[in-house]
Amino acid sequence: MSQAYILKEAENYTVFFFEGFRFRPLYHKLILWHGWREDGNEENTLVKNGMHISYGFEDNGFYLTVERPALHEIHEIIEETYGINEFLVPKREDQEFILDEEGLEDIKVPYLFTDVYELFDMDQFSETGHAAICGITRSGKSTLLISMVRKFLDNNALVLYRDDGGGEFRYLAYYYEDAVRVFVPEGPGIRLEIGLPVKVESFDWKHPASIIERVYKRDYPFNVIVFDSFANPEAPKMIGRFYYRLLRDMLSFLQRKSYSEKYPLVFALDELNDIAAPRSKGYSLSDEAKAFVSLVLRKTGKHNVKILCTTHRLQQLSSDFRSQIDNIFVKRYAGADTWAFLKDNTITFNKWAYIKLWKIITTMPPEHFIYVDRYRRFDRYKFADIPRPKVEYECLGVLGGEGEGRKAVCPKCGFTWLYKGDRDETRCPRCKAHVYFESE
Repeated sequence: MSQAYILKEAENYTVFFFEGFRFRPLYHKLILWHGWREDGNEENTLVKNGMHISYGFEDNGFYLTVERPALHEIHEIIEETYGINEFLVPKREDQEFILDEEGLEDIKVPYLFTDVYELFDMDQFSETGHAAICGITRSGKSTLLISMVRKFLDNNALVLYRDDGGGEFRYLAYYYEDAVRVFVPEGPGIRLEIGLPVKVESFDWKHPASIIERVYKRDYPFNVIVFDSFANPEAPKMIGRFYYRLLRDMLSFLQRKSYSEKYPLVFALDELNDIAAPRSKGYSLSDEAKAFVSLVLRKTGKHNVKILCTTHRLQQLSSDFRSQIDNIFVKRYAGADTWAFLKDNTITFNKWAYIKLWKIITTMPPEHFIYVDRYRRFDRYKFADIPRPKVEYECLGVLGGEGEGRKAVCPKCGFTWLYKGDRDETRCPRCKAHVYFESE
């Protein structure tokens, strides 16, 4: 396999090695098209306007030593000749890639701040786009989310919070007596038991528009949706369909209201990748529904709704939605995901700052995060987790019995029955004809 390497970068020259490539095509371009010529005083050396290139050969390729003034031109000629624009840096057996912290002290990388709450000013947040917290499992994403929600509540914000089944909302509800409303789906035996004075209200999960209408009455500042805990494991598409309907109804509601009625709302979506990520099998939606979820997330900003979400990787969210994210909170990231994030957001950095920032993001403790603003400026912050009081909490009941249940009518023989599976097509039990359902 052909590869191109940078073996050494010195102050005045760079040494390349081209494994599996022939030197002759590059030589012809340099001599015939770009004005280089053989240096009569030095063997295997080309010269042009006082600049020098020397070359040497191995059995499996050739070396190229380029003086720095000619480096840009040679890069372009190499890409034109071989289609190469990236070079590998091989690791020698006697070489350890350990960062010299003393040597990197002068590199402009994040300063550690402790006044994290200055970031959560509701007026400033309302003027920017959406916000995302990203990081690996157990990096502290949900902890930072509930800490941020608490600060927004202290600043008199209206909050709608999606609990993904972990019950983290109860740590906040402990501090806001008579200010918390929890929405749970209607169904036989469905109930939420919690050792706090919260208002529990039921809703029709197939028509969740009532949630949005009640939230905008603003009688409770902290509104929580607990749905995932009651979802039927035999109908895995139930969760995806519910949040698709909720977002659809939210956009429809907001588009009908005057701007004066659109009070600033923080919509906190824990583990948004469960809903929006196309590879989440259990939350699978049709392509049309996935596209609509992306559309709603993107358009809510026009209606004074700010999405505050957590996700494992920004790439799990659609590019349409990512383009609306102004505030990024980076927790500890996995290696490959870190490179992708840095490449997209810190491309103008010098390489040593890039490497040092990579080390920080992949090793920092759960109480730290990197905040990246809309101009892609960033700093490192430290925050304390909110106290987590012991609160009795239990979700009882499962929605839908054996399954959600849909009326099926055979187009061939007219036989009608209740289909309780979650697929979008089945067969008639009488004539075996295909029966298709409208997908969401």
